[in-house]
Amino acid sequence: MLESYRRQKFGWYARSSTILAPGGFTAEVDKSRKGSRLFLTGLDEHAFNKEKMYPVWLTNFHWNGGGGLGAKALLNYRQLVRKESIHLRELIFQHLRSPSVKLPEKCKLFLENSTRSVSHNSEAGQ
Repeated sequence: MLESYRRQKFGWYARSSTILAPGGFTAEVDKSRKGSRLFLTGLDEHAFNKEKMYPVWLTNFHWNGGGGLGAKALLNYRQLVRKESIHLRELIFQHLRSPSVKLPEKCKLFLENSTRSVSHNSEAGQ
């Protein structure tokens, strides 16, 4: 699923609708090998376990086949855990606001400012 992201990291062409940015983990280009593979690590800096399943968030566009990512990831309807009518951006902000998520101070400030500006804009529109 990160092939387009990998291509973008090398400056190669990749359709923007197919590029997924990693979240909750890092994806660095493995420069020690010629294969130009991505080395995936969690935020705890441990390598991903190939035998473990990890939850992912996808937009409706990608879940419904946009960019061909659902087929590449072998996703099927039984794997859908939750479907939301809320925009993905807002779901991510809600997740980041939860007390269990540890954020660097700069990220906390960004989250507070972005939340404040969104609520201010919605109040101004009323």
